[in-house]
Amino acid sequence: MILSARTLPILVVTTLIGGGLPLAAQRPAFTHNVDPTRYGETVLAVVPMQGAGTATDPRRPLFAPNFNDPRQRPDPKSPNVIRSARFIPSDDGRFAIVEFVAKDRRGLQPILNHGRADVIVFEPRRNRAHDKAAVEPQIRRFKRDFDFDAFLRPPGAQSAAAPGQGAGR
Repeated sequence: MILSARTLPILVVTTLIGGGLPLAAQRPAFTHNVDPTRYGETVLAVVPMQGAGTATDPRRPLFAPNFNDPRQRPDPKSPNVIRSARFIPSDDGRFAIVEFVAKDRRGLQPILNHGRADVIVFEPRRNRAHDKAAVEPQIRRFKRDFDFDAFLRPPGAQSAAAPGQGAGR
């Protein structure tokens, strides 16, 4: 690069603002999604699906708020709400395997104290009896290829397997 009276101010500004690198080169090479447990309490549950499948009443797991409807969208500042729910449908589509996340246990009370025979709740991050060996066979009654480790891995996190290979079982 040839320095001249015209290029020197650009070089100085680029160096002061961006450390000499173009702005695109300063972005991280990957995005790290933070483990949801750092944001509160989580439970894993098998629950029936609900909803008519319309825009105003989408198919979703029982206990999951309708995040599309502003009237039903939970207040993010309240500790008494479910902040997120990610799920996979069962093989027959009547149930869902769901990870519910709330700021604290008060938000999960409707799930923990459900009293319904068609709801199964696990707390793998809190209760040692709900580890992979105990939970995976029960959930596989609903989803044959359920992978406990892959489901509870934070979204976007990579598995320990080599690229192009499955996580293994």
